[in-house]
Amino acid sequence: MAILITAASHMGGTGWTEHLEKIPQAALAGGILGLVIGYSRFSRRVATWIAIAYTTFFIPWQLGLLITDATSWNERLTILYARLYWSTQQFLTNRPVTDPLLFVASMLLLFWTISLSAGYLQTRYGRPWLPLLVGGISIVVVDIYHPTLGQKGTALATYIVLSLLLLTLLYYQRNATQWERNATAVDMETEFNLGKWALGLAVAMVFLAWSGANLTASVIEAPEGSEWLRSSWISLRKRMENLFAPLRGPAVISVQVYSSNLSLGTGVSVSEDVVFTAQASQPRPEGAVYYWRAYTYDEYRNGIWRNTFEAEEPFEAGEFLTSPNLYRDRTMIEFSIKVQRHLETLFAPAIPLTIDRPVTALIDQRPLPEVPPLETLAIKVEPLLNPGERYTVQSLVANPTEADLRAAGRDYPDWIRERYLDVPTPYSLSKLAGMIVGDLDNPYDQVMAITRYLRENYVYSATIPTPPRDRDPILWFLFDLKRGFCNYYATAEVLLVRSLGIPARLAVGYAQGEPDPTNTQFTVRQKHSHAWPEVYFPGIGWVEFEPTSAQPQIVRPSGTSLEEALPPPVANPVAPNTRELAEQFNRLEEAEIDRNNTLTPSPPLVAFIQRLWPFLLLALGVLGLVYAVLRLAQTVRTTPERSLPVYLEQQLINRGWHAPGWLRFWANYVRLTPMERLFLQFELISHIFHSMAQPGMTAEERVRALVKHYPWLEAPATRFLSEYEKAIYSPYASDLTTARHTLKDLWREAIRYRFKFKTHPDAPESSHL
Repeated sequence: MAILITAASHMGGTGWTEHLEKIPQAALAGGILGLVIGYSRFSRRVATWIAIAYTTFFIPWQLGLLITDATSWNERLTILYARLYWSTQQFLTNRPVTDPLLFVASMLLLFWTISLSAGYLQTRYGRPWLPLLVGGISIVVVDIYHPTLGQKGTALATYIVLSLLLLTLLYYQRNATQWERNATAVDMETEFNLGKWALGLAVAMVFLAWSGANLTASVIEAPEGSEWLRSSWISLRKRMENLFAPLRGPAVISVQVYSSNLSLGTGVSVSEDVVFTAQASQPRPEGAVYYWRAYTYDEYRNGIWRNTFEAEEPFEAGEFLTSPNLYRDRTMIEFSIKVQRHLETLFAPAIPLTIDRPVTALIDQRPLPEVPPLETLAIKVEPLLNPGERYTVQSLVANPTEADLRAAGRDYPDWIRERYLDVPTPYSLSKLAGMIVGDLDNPYDQVMAITRYLRENYVYSATIPTPPRDRDPILWFLFDLKRGFCNYYATAEVLLVRSLGIPARLAVGYAQGEPDPTNTQFTVRQKHSHAWPEVYFPGIGWVEFEPTSAQPQIVRPSGTSLEEALPPPVANPVAPNTRELAEQFNRLEEAEIDRNNTLTPSPPLVAFIQRLWPFLLLALGVLGLVYAVLRLAQTVRTTPERSLPVYLEQQLINRGWHAPGWLRFWANYVRLTPMERLFLQFELISHIFHSMAQPGMTAEERVRALVKHYPWLEAPATRFLSEYEKAIYSPYASDLTTARHTLKDLWREAIRYRFKFKTHPDAPESSHL
């Protein structure tokens, strides 16, 4: 009862809609009814009809109590039927369900049914495992659709511990019945000691499972083909989102969940669903762009971006998230954002200054001797925002001119150089970047040259094939595939810019969206999810650039009339055709990349070595297990009575316990001689051939029964019988090698016969199948 009430309470605690508190009540009532029916003497058929009758009464009764706008029960049931009918039609036709009653009814029926079934199966048969499995799955589903509860994991851990305790209790009761039947004296503290050890082992197993899952997630990359699984899961979640549509609270998180790691991936289809709308306090300044940033990343390794910042601090509503004097010449604009999805990570353009609600922010704390300024890199809120809620954020928006950016220079602070100049394959990328920029020496002109190169020479594609495992995905994108989506465009620009000594980082979130004519109202949809590079300019700060060819180009004012009259600098004037430039670098890269990789270990190799130690520990564990198995096999061959299964069986019997069937089978198998184990294989072969052998037959009689119907098997079967009788009934030594080879011949014939292959002139066409 406690196990299923844990699962029902977990569902009831989501707060997704009203009346979910009835779910634990239904689980309790169903469990009690199941226990009563199980203890009764009704037959299985009668018990089933009683359960159906109570279900038919209980579920409509509970749902009818929720309908307060009708007086008579006839009216309530009519309204109930109509609401459930139309909600079911909406769900089956793949439309969002508008009435939460269907969800409440489904959960009531689910937990009533599994509780009733578990109570009945436990008391009648002692096997409530299928309903308990369904209850555990329900906890997992809730954790998936409710990320706040999912991060805690306490309900699932409690559920597993209680299930293991129940398994121990049922095992004890089964042995206690056997003890009572055999009049076996048992220590009074046996049940207490067994429960104590079971609880300790259950807690230890759950702890190790949780730790192992975290270790695996941290060191193992997604396998090839996982994108198909991911896209299938997204499609299933999209359909189930219709059922969750009328609910409140953190149900389905349709928007991307951002974390400290970001894989470049292979792309997924996106929808037209609105994520949020934003209202600005003034029109967008000339030259400014709005990218609704959620997260930034500073370290790239072999297709994965990481955020290496760890400082998270809570901030009160209205408190400065970023030092207001951190950068010059920025415009403070207030944005009122109305969300249409459940959000955990909040979006804000440029540099967020304040927000009107308590949040937790990931910050970049600058190491200065005076009061250290700080900059917010990501904002999280708990509890999650619900659809229809608003938050107001003040942001410092940059609108520099081209002249401002050219005049910024290269006087980068030390903390910027240390964190935002790392390049994993400096030789390849610096050669390409050098060819792109040519004689340009100003950082802004160099960044713009790289931006134009990526926009003009690479084709946008929403999805791409899985990158090869033996090649960095960005090198594969730049020199082989030459098509991709924003993750690849932005990453390529960040790394190319860094290879020239210019600090840059990757930002993810959403592009500007759809503006209204006044440039103050913006509608941001799921299809606007985006990644872009941000480049650091001294005094100005982080400035966005747009290398993705599917996005509009960023146009900034020149800044002076003289600049407007002059043509922009040309990158690499001796090779103006960037496509020819790419082909030229391909030849150079193929000739020299191998030489460079042999000089010094590349950062990906270093990262691989650093991540290798968990696998070494795993390999040592596997080798230790193999060694233990080999030693066990050697012990079994030499002294079976000292083997593990025989020892365990004997210990249980000595204490008056009933050894489980699998342990008895294992112990009996260990006690067999090698020839007796081979004869077990012969019996299995006879079963495949549908031999007419009966229990109690001797070995010779079994062979004759097989040969009578399958005469072409006489030679190998007779040879095996001869060796078997030598080993069992005579003082002469048998030849195990001959017996094994003979069994191989019989196995070959059995497999061919099973799959309807005629292997002998006298063999029938597998008529027994």
